Amino acid sequence: MSMPMAIIIQQILIPVLFALFSALLGWVSVNVTQWIRTKTHNEQIAAFVQHLTSVVAGSVQQVEVQYRPNLPERYMDTTGKLAPSGQRAMQKEARRLIRNQLPPYPAAVRRFIPDLDAYIDNQIERSIGGKH
Repeated sequence: MSMPMAIIIQQILIPVLFALFSALLGWVSVNVTQWIRTKTHNEQIAAFVQHLTSVVAGSVQQVEVQYRPNLPERYMDTTGKLAPSGQRAMQKEARRLIRNQLPPYPAAVRRFIPDLDAYIDNQIERSIGGKH
């Protein structure tokens, strides 16, 4: 009886275990590759958004320091605060500065933020519009 058991193990059980192990190894390989790809994309997105935030903040600050003091009086209201037309003029200048500083953005960012221009406009409006 020991001979048939050895044959069963050698001819049936070992190939079945090998097939299961091969399938499991393939599944783990695919999932690890996908995880690495996702992590890389997330890092690209995070780095770009961090860079974008820095560029927007720097551009808004530059507009505040260099552009706002030179705005004509028509952009100010009667209390000396920035009128809506002045805010729009500053936002337009900030957009120009930002577009000159931003590199082309990666495909992963395009999938995460499909309308980057609207996102930038929103950040500028919150920064400039919220201060005055």
